[in-house]
Amino acid sequence: MKAFVRFAWSVLAYNLAVVVWGAFVRATGSGAGCGKHWPMCNGEVVPRSPALETVIEFTHRATSGVALLLVVGLVVAARRTFPAGHAARRAAWASLALVVVEALVGAGLVLFGWVAKDDSAARGWVVAVHLTNTFLLVGAIALTAALAGRPRGLALRGHAGLAAALGVAAGALILTGASGAIAALGDTLFPATSFAEGLRQELSEEAHVLLRLRVLHPFVAVFSTVALGWAARAALRARPDADTRSASFAVLLLAGLQLFAGVLNVALLAPVWMQLVHLLVADLLWVALVVLAAAALAPPAPRSRRRAPRAARRRRWASPGPLPSGEGRSVAGLAPSRTASPALAGPATEWPEMNLRPGRRIDVGGRSGVAMAKLESVEGYGVLVLAVALLAAFTLRMANPPADVVRAASAPRAVTVLEEISIPLAP
Repeated sequence: MKAFVRFAWSVLAYNLAVVVWGAFVRATGSGAGCGKHWPMCNGEVVPRSPALETVIEFTHRATSGVALLLVVGLVVAARRTFPAGHAARRAAWASLALVVVEALVGAGLVLFGWVAKDDSAARGWVVAVHLTNTFLLVGAIALTAALAGRPRGLALRGHAGLAAALGVAAGALILTGASGAIAALGDTLFPATSFAEGLRQELSEEAHVLLRLRVLHPFVAVFSTVALGWAARAALRARPDADTRSASFAVLLLAGLQLFAGVLNVALLAPVWMQLVHLLVADLLWVALVVLAAAALAPPAPRSRRRAPRAARRRRWASPGPLPSGEGRSVAGLAPSRTASPALAGPATEWPEMNLRPGRRIDVGGRSGVAMAKLESVEGYGVLVLAVALLAAFTLRMANPPADVVRAASAPRAVTVLEEISIPLAP
């Protein structure tokens, strides 16, 4: 599985490079480098003596073809690695469908002439759709890698609030990306020599539709940043584990970096290199949000798997039953008291079910104790309690004291109730 995860992340990294190069094609006006031919380039499979624009466009097409083959390989690897119905297999198939759509949208831009200096409104809308599909493709590949160890995918039931927060953040980020694609196209087609000139272009009554839409992008970006912060906070409150903390930190860090990159892009009048950096950070932010959703909405482990160690401990400490009749004597056993507390009520041969968490007050034998241990999990705390109980039982057995309630305390404090059992022993 580790090899598959590494391969999936490698496919994602390669596709991000292809996406950034595609933005370079648009920013340099090289989209018409192969004319209106697709998939051929100026009627040739491999152009001979090409111009610089042709080299840039043909390189993008060649690398896009390799990206398609890599996604096909990802699907094949997912089928060989995971059983039918696994979430990673479904995400891999979604990646394949989206990379095909990506190729068709790119072909449409070329065949309809929505490249180079074309400033039609249709090109703006198609560019926005192109960026949206790119986000979905990158997210599907990231989800393929993130779900490799989670066969049941995402658990939406019982997490309506968290799912809503993540959904709003995802929708806001897609809307920001789409408006950013239109704004970048406006920067390419209508470059300004100063910030004041760019502002006059946008506010003019005769402004092009791409310029009028460009002015909306900063407001959408601020809204999406707020939505991302809300989603990260909701994820941390719902599941404060290591994976969620790391993904939340990445989302918040990249959101701040993206805002800074946007301001710098406007201040520098959108140079080509800054446009590429801005797009790359946006893609990384989207990937971080997808990983956060996969971590925060991951279903819990099956109940039987989580309780197996505790069940094994119950079997280990269960009463062995009566021994053959004969002269015997009383020994101190380990059966839990049924009368010490309602929380401990249950059969004498089984340990009671107690939801122990660090810092939670528990009631044992009518007295209150505070679990001060700062342990990583409930299992770690349970092992500590069992260890203290075992030590107390051994001490009682050697000393053979009268029957009484024994309190075993250590640092951190834990309380265990023991009850004496009279068992006839064989002579």
